[in-house]
Amino acid sequence: MYLYNLTLQKPTEIYQTITGSFTSPKKHDLLLSKGTVLELLSLSPETGTLETLISKDLYCQIRRISPFRLSGNKKDYIILLSDSGKISILTIDTSTLTFVKLHQETYGKTGCRRITPGEYVGIDPRGRAIMVGAIEKQKFVYIMNRDIENKMTISSPLEAHKNNVICYDLCGLDVGYYNPLFCAIEVDYGNDDDENSFVNKNMEFKNLTFYEMELSLNYVIRKVSLKIDKSANLIIPIPIVGNVNNNNNGGVLVFCEDFAFFKGNFDVLNKKGNEESLDIKCFFPQRLENIVSENKRKIMMISYSLYKKKDIFYILTQSEFGDLYKINLLYDQKTNKVNNLLIEYFDTIPLSTSISILSGFLFSASESGNHYLYNIEEKEKEKNKKIKQISNIPIFEPKPLNNLTQIQEFISYSCITDIQIGDFIEEGMNQIYSVNGRNNNSSLKVLHFGLNLNEVGGSPLAGEPINVWALKEKIEDDYDKYLVISFINATLILEIGDKITETNNSGFDTKNSTILINILSDNSYIQIIKSGIIHITKNKKSFLKASSNIKCATSNDMQIVIGLENKEILYFEHDENKLLRPDMKAMENDIICLDLSPKPKDRKKK
Repeated sequence: MYLYNLTLQKPTEIYQTITGSFTSPKKHDLLLSKGTVLELLSLSPETGTLETLISKDLYCQIRRISPFRLSGNKKDYIILLSDSGKISILTIDTSTLTFVKLHQETYGKTGCRRITPGEYVGIDPRGRAIMVGAIEKQKFVYIMNRDIENKMTISSPLEAHKNNVICYDLCGLDVGYYNPLFCAIEVDYGNDDDENSFVNKNMEFKNLTFYEMELSLNYVIRKVSLKIDKSANLIIPIPIVGNVNNNNNGGVLVFCEDFAFFKGNFDVLNKKGNEESLDIKCFFPQRLENIVSENKRKIMMISYSLYKKKDIFYILTQSEFGDLYKINLLYDQKTNKVNNLLIEYFDTIPLSTSISILSGFLFSASESGNHYLYNIEEKEKEKNKKIKQISNIPIFEPKPLNNLTQIQEFISYSCITDIQIGDFIEEGMNQIYSVNGRNNNSSLKVLHFGLNLNEVGGSPLAGEPINVWALKEKIEDDYDKYLVISFINATLILEIGDKITETNNSGFDTKNSTILINILSDNSYIQIIKSGIIHITKNKKSFLKASSNIKCATSNDMQIVIGLENKEILYFEHDENKLLRPDMKAMENDIICLDLSPKPKDRKKK
């Protein structure tokens, strides 16, 4: 028997982040994958920080998420791949703030298997097709379209499998309205039984393979397979700049150790990819301490984010050192083709599993330690400033944040390197002490049992309060409207709305100390002060004077009981907007405290 389980605290480790217009057009939202939890965050225009809109436990292991937009749409859909062996297409219902499933198609067995697709996904930028890939062998292509009622449709999967092939990365390329084109970094390791296979001959190189989806013939072909450097590990699709029908400047950026190169779509579509001279290559700037070291380490990129607005775009990538690089593509003014790459050092932040650029902001999901939101404030460069170089490679020395400003921090408990449990501060309950993170991003965190409270507002009080109550405007309301604070000789009435403010129009007595205040079944109020009972309705306000000072009181929505200083208990009932006193009982001793149970819902007055 297998049971679902939920942790007391939601996961804080973030595996992937994506951006898109999921809630409304032209608005950038941030979607987080936290293993089993899917969260949607949005920038608040008032505070300039990220706020959580939706957090949903999906009861599965999320393998990959990606934004997807049909041609002509203004909002993005969410492609979700999980260990359930299914591809799910989600949208967001803004009225209820929930994820809504539009389609769900099965393509493989459950579990995270190397030959089951779900590890990689490539999206055609024009919204016509999706390629789903496994680590080894299998790839499927789905054709996306609309039906007569303008609803999204998804086709049966088309196979693009190849035996003895390991995939390192996959993406969809922008080729305008030509047939959808997908790109993958692959290794064909051959067959162990074949003496001439790559694995037996120890031939170490990778292939940059392009797959074309023939829309008219409804099948997938391997267009071109090019030999590339064995260190290639990451590919970034470069969008078309300018006219969509001019596909000369779109392509793919391939990252290898210490350098990156650009391959244009035009070369692939015209089968000119074997000409190495067509590739545009550029080396990454190096740390000075690394380039002069005897144990020099090569630079490998681990994450990236692409920002595009109209015809202007740039790419931010992060290396294994934590350094951010800004990449710009330079175009020839006559041919509009890419003729050079410009890679510059940008800043240094903790290592990230994923980074995402929002409008003027950068979100970093740290590999270990807390996650951060930065404001991008790129400084102007000094003119005629010489860039230090060694062997024609730019060098730099990491410095404190220059182009980024940290504005928000998200607590993360990964990775935990050590943990201890005990009551070391003598609270009467054990605490959990954990050591998290690594290097200069490590921390000691102390967890206490209980729930966190968010402070909405705060204000100093004039005196020491005796009691406090929360009141609803109507008994059927979900939320309270008034906050009543009682002092020795006065009562403070606060109204709860967008802000908490003092009010004098509630009808309550604010000049005397309040012993009890409550709402009755007809939405009227009672306020018990030392000298009597005040009954407040919409139309009038009545006062019932007590024969002796009131010491204590209790009530529910129909019954009221008060205790007097002369040792008498008075019992009242609420009936037809009136307070009836059907009983009184004298006690032998002083009355200190009273309590009355709530009236059962199904009980009626006889």
